[in-house]
Amino acid sequence: MPARSRAWAASVLTMSAGLGSGMAVWVLPLADLSVRGWRAIYLLSALGIVVIVWAWRRLPETRRFAEHAEEQIILSDADRERRRIRFGLLGTSLLLLALFAAPASGFHNEFLRDERGFSGVGITVFTLVTATPIGIGVLIGGRLSETWGRRKTAALGIISGVTGITLSFVFAGPAMWAARLAGNIIGAVGVPAMAVYGPELFSTHDRGRANALIVTAGVIGSALGLVSVGWLSDHWDAIAPAIALLGIGPLLVALLVLTRFPETAGAELEELNPEDA
Repeated sequence: MPARSRAWAASVLTMSAGLGSGMAVWVLPLADLSVRGWRAIYLLSALGIVVIVWAWRRLPETRRFAEHAEEQIILSDADRERRRIRFGLLGTSLLLLALFAAPASGFHNEFLRDERGFSGVGITVFTLVTATPIGIGVLIGGRLSETWGRRKTAALGIISGVTGITLSFVFAGPAMWAARLAGNIIGAVGVPAMAVYGPELFSTHDRGRANALIVTAGVIGSALGLVSVGWLSDHWDAIAPAIALLGIGPLLVALLVLTRFPETAGAELEELNPEDA
């Protein structure tokens, strides 16, 4: 993608992923058709294999990969140090973000049911009302990332999202709805900016491997977050304090983004990774 459209493209892809998640909800009524009806849901998901094969046959290989696939890259000490620093920043950031995001999402239904007295229908309505507009924030974030800059956009989304979501575990009534809605929408503004940092900050030879390891760090963060909130909520007999404690992590990430991350908006990949030049 051109230098000034990478984050915007990431926002559109994120919207597509959200649509796919929503489509899974559309077919849930199939589970009520019979005792084995739930299997039809997984059978329908297998149709995605057709799309994957279609894309595999038609998507061209990237120019950068084709040009450098057979080259033996010799990294200087400065290149290795830059790669280590970037990997450490992104791996730590994703771990801390997942440490908060996984339990904030995973324990939300339990919180609404046990601490706010919501029924199953009430939880569904709350989720639809507060989560459906997330796409607005994603699209705005994609545009801001290209015009206002990655770092400020990401920090705005992270700080606002953590604040709003944490307050939704503290408040009750209309304030809870408003906090969750605002946290979801404004928090989503930072998604495209953070999403493109992984592909942008590593060279063609290292991009896939580095991002796989960074995603692994996120998975570890998710597991640690779920276990931590489960243990702390039992100890404190409330979910909100545990969520608030883990919310410190994303705030540290926002600080890292503002002070240590490079600004990549408008920069060509060869500028960010000289070994690809």
